[in-house]
Amino acid sequence: MLKKILALTFAALMLLTFATGCKEKEKGKGNSSKKPTSSTGTESVPDENTGSSTIADEESDIDWGDDIYSSNIAEVEDDESSSHPYDWTIETKSAFFRDTDEAKVSVTVSNAIKQYKNPHTYQVGAYQLHMQWMESYGTDRESRKKEFYDVCNSGYFNCYLIGDGGYLQDMLPIIAESGGSFWLSLGRFEGSTANAREMYIKKVNDYLDLIDSYGCRDLLLGCYWDEPIWTGMKNENLAEQCRINYQVFGLRNFPIFACGEFSSEEGNSEALGGITADQMRKVLPETCKYVTDIAYDSYNMDVRDGAKYSAETLAKYDEATNHVLERKFGRKISNGKDYYVAYKEHLLEYIGHEANFYYFPCAYSANPQGGLVSGGADEAYCQAHLEWMAEDVLADRRGGGVYMYNYKGTNSLSLDKVLVLNDEYGYPMMHPDWEKWESYSAALKRVREKFDAAKQTHVYRP
Repeated sequence: MLKKILALTFAALMLLTFATGCKEKEKGKGNSSKKPTSSTGTESVPDENTGSSTIADEESDIDWGDDIYSSNIAEVEDDESSSHPYDWTIETKSAFFRDTDEAKVSVTVSNAIKQYKNPHTYQVGAYQLHMQWMESYGTDRESRKKEFYDVCNSGYFNCYLIGDGGYLQDMLPIIAESGGSFWLSLGRFEGSTANAREMYIKKVNDYLDLIDSYGCRDLLLGCYWDEPIWTGMKNENLAEQCRINYQVFGLRNFPIFACGEFSSEEGNSEALGGITADQMRKVLPETCKYVTDIAYDSYNMDVRDGAKYSAETLAKYDEATNHVLERKFGRKISNGKDYYVAYKEHLLEYIGHEANFYYFPCAYSANPQGGLVSGGADEAYCQAHLEWMAEDVLADRRGGGVYMYNYKGTNSLSLDKVLVLNDEYGYPMMHPDWEKWESYSAALKRVREKFDAAKQTHVYRP
């Protein structure tokens, strides 16, 4: 036992002697003429202009992410004035330690946040393109995050429909660094009491504070809902949530309606009788006063030339859209393209004001009604949807963008299965057992390029 104590004491004395020697060397040689630098990972939220007052040199290019402990060792090039015969740094959460006077100054995370700016281009995205749906690499957090990162940086998309789901802090830096913007699901406002409004306003403020902390406030376009009334939300609550979003926070409102919510395709919304709109799952025009962006989802009509439909089917859709094509353009619905234009025009007429409009092209295992399809939706059917809808958006001054439905499928067709996304060796990064859609993927990138080159105009300000 005594031998062990003596050995430990001797080791401690040797360590003290070494540390003292280093200090004396440092006095004699002075500072290195080079400052340490660090490589930045995808999680960082760097600031290009302002440093913390605790940093030795305000022009230091040390760039730390948000609470990151990186295993990367910075490259440091010293000249002959270095006080040590070789370069070394130790990276910790709070500082770089070196054999120079810089080690005496704490190097901490800067409080300044880089601000990202929304380019206001036309939008191309996909429903369920969100970390909580990412399972191609695995279901743990890092696997989901890697898939989200790879898809955001693939060149296909520039805008995202996201919620929190426990992943918002992971997604924000990835969206920002890839040049994207996003719509946020803020849940559903329930109740019309003052207390309910106060609680909702606090909730939104908390989210905005978080988004601000990442410098992403300009990238947030507004709030979106998927089929809100169809899935049970009351008209008065949707109307009040839209009002608060717009009047209190300056957020745009983007509901995506089912056709049955605003047309007579599934019940006549203009002759409800003793049934309320809420009971019939219909949105009321007055509910949409503060709606600035709008869409409907419908995936089963073939837009390719030569796709034929029966006179009975076409007449049904003319009736469901209140003959809007005939009244506005002097023609009836005669094909798949007319069908989608008719529902677009009817929806905008129904809500009573202009709004930016978005299509949802088919990209899943739909069952098209007739047309040129034999069986379920395939690459040609989905590509025709994408290309025609993108062109209609660009040709319409109210155009907003396209969002593919759907990014994620369980064991069925979806974008995660068929998009071309290869590694550096040319092998598929996701679902190698699925045949990839080469033509569709190329078309989607062309759409993204066209949309990035054009500036979207906001057509409605309540």
